[in-house]
Amino acid sequence: MRAVPAVILTTFMFSAFASDRASNPVAMKLNLSWRGRSITIADKRMAHTFFLDDDIDAYQIHAAKLQAAREEGGFIYFLFDVSGYSLGPQPEARGECGSGEEKNLIWLKLDDKWKPLDKQSVLYASCTENIQVHDDATWSGDTLSLSIDDYGKKEARRIEYNLKEPDKGLQVTTAGTLK
Repeated sequence: MRAVPAVILTTFMFSAFASDRASNPVAMKLNLSWRGRSITIADKRMAHTFFLDDDIDAYQIHAAKLQAAREEGGFIYFLFDVSGYSLGPQPEARGECGSGEEKNLIWLKLDDKWKPLDKQSVLYASCTENIQVHDDATWSGDTLSLSIDDYGKKEARRIEYNLKEPDKGLQVTTAGTLK
């Protein structure tokens, strides 16, 4: 019986997010925390932890941001922006990437019971992989976008996420070659 009010509350919160998108990209009353390579999302009644060991290129998360949250078609979608140090739990200024950072955008698709169905991770800044981001991820209307240069693969890429089409996840396109 206690799960029904939580589901109703969660549904209301996701609906409120859609109507408040212009003034607050993440208008839900969720708390985000992280430890190691996991992220926990909690409201006043429930907490859900997602273990992202294979999806994070950093040693461990030292900062995370919930970029988007949406419920549509019976599914729940989250977009996280996570970063962490390249080679260890604390930055050390020795070696090539001793105090460098790795940054990932992580998209999750959940069922209505918060069970993960699909996920996608895109590394968009990296000391170890020599990937540089042009600007921070920015929202323009319902689309989050950023451009990167991947010097290891010698290509420029554009990464986008559209709130109106959350089921498509992160869209990565090649924008040209680098010399």
